[in-house]
Amino acid sequence: MGESFFAMDWMNGPWTPSPEVKLVSPKPCRYLMSSRGCHFGENCRFSHQALICERLKVPPQTIGALIGKQGMTRRRIESESGIDIMTVLSTSSEVVIAAYDRERVTHAVSLVQEIIDEFGKKNERKEEEQRKKRNRYSRVKTK
Repeated sequence: MGESFFAMDWMNGPWTPSPEVKLVSPKPCRYLMSSRGCHFGENCRFSHQALICERLKVPPQTIGALIGKQGMTRRRIESESGIDIMTVLSTSSEVVIAAYDRERVTHAVSLVQEIIDEFGKKNERKEEEQRKKRNRYSRVKTK
């Protein structure tokens, strides 16, 4: 039979975990960096080790581009850069990037910046096309 996840205390029942055993996942806590912090505190099952965090102010219109369809862009940034957490705060237009390694954080910041720049170029092209259409229609009406 395999090892149990919990040390059993048979006096209190078969599924009561022993207070000496604390299982902590190596994955960092998503709520630790939030404005409210982790409400589980010391009892959280995720790691509360010191993370290297970077907060980026982003234009509000780029929030959707950073998240992507069904979170695909956010997940791609996390996997490509190897960061542990990337949280997009739409209310304050911020991106919080956290990892245990500075190089990973800087790589993720550069990926986010590339997406923002690419989004800006697309918007400039769209605005230019709309401006041309407006000018074309205004000329037609004045004839």
